[in-house]
Amino acid sequence: MSLAPKIIVRLSMVFLLIFAMHSCTEEINEDVLGSGEFLGGDPDGGGDPDGGNDDPFFRMDFDGATFTSDNTTASVVGGLVNITGARGTNGESVSLSFYANGTGTYQFGISIDGLPNNATYRASSSATPLSATTDGGTPQGQVVITELDTQSNVISGTFNFTGNDGAGGSKEFTDGEFSKIAFVTTLGGNGGQDAFFARIDGVEFVEESFGGNVSGTAGSEVLTMTATRNTDQNIVISMPADIAVGTQTMVNAASSSDDVVGTYSLGGLDINTSNPGTLLITFHDIEAKHIVGTFSFTAQPQLMDSTGPYTVSDGSFDLVYQ
Repeated sequence: MSLAPKIIVRLSMVFLLIFAMHSCTEEINEDVLGSGEFLGGDPDGGGDPDGGNDDPFFRMDFDGATFTSDNTTASVVGGLVNITGARGTNGESVSLSFYANGTGTYQFGISIDGLPNNATYRASSSATPLSATTDGGTPQGQVVITELDTQSNVISGTFNFTGNDGAGGSKEFTDGEFSKIAFVTTLGGNGGQDAFFARIDGVEFVEESFGGNVSGTAGSEVLTMTATRNTDQNIVISMPADIAVGTQTMVNAASSSDDVVGTYSLGGLDINTSNPGTLLITFHDIEAKHIVGTFSFTAQPQLMDSTGPYTVSDGSFDLVYQ
């Protein structure tokens, strides 16, 4: 409790005031949150049921009610931020996936070199996702990062978005907020046994982390795989989430979710994309989210700051993705 500098209160009254405030807070928490409900945040579920000011939480409003996560996970790998808040046991969740290089405002619905910034709500694991993507160029909301602490590995911010079902229906999600969410900086399914290999101009790209995730609207979902070293050098392969076994030709920018794009970036605006390139899928179990394949491409410069071309060769991966 902070007191105005010019107010002098007897010590006994201070104790009474603290006791009264504590009692009132407990009553409000029980009335508003219900017994046993809490604000989730850390990767293990967690969150302080007492709801202190520094407790992590993730919440948003829609349909006149508030969604409050009871389990929130997050990762920040190679500039790609993924935050997922889940509630209950039927698979209800909110996922935010976007590229960020620090605090600031980032738009949902915008594709960065074929990779979409997206927000998705699922009412259950089997429900049609409502996603903040349409044509890849029309903003469908935004996220404002107010804290990205790479020392303590916590992230905070606000967000809102329009969720589209891909069939003309939509829903507004407003007043989204997440605070002090702990994040990891490496990804990997299959008990950390995921495998990745590639060479850049004949020199092995030794990744420090490798992982993948699916984002987008039902029927147009995209699987993105990212290998990262030195925090800002990335090899990224994006492809349809339902990609079949076989050979695919890479393009230099995605015009739809059916396109396959390879990207080699070296930080900032040094972005180089596939032209030409080839992706061979040798195994893909969609239900188990396990994919195996090889790739190679010439990474051509895309922006004024790009330093390509680079030759990306001998690429291979074995990944269980999220």
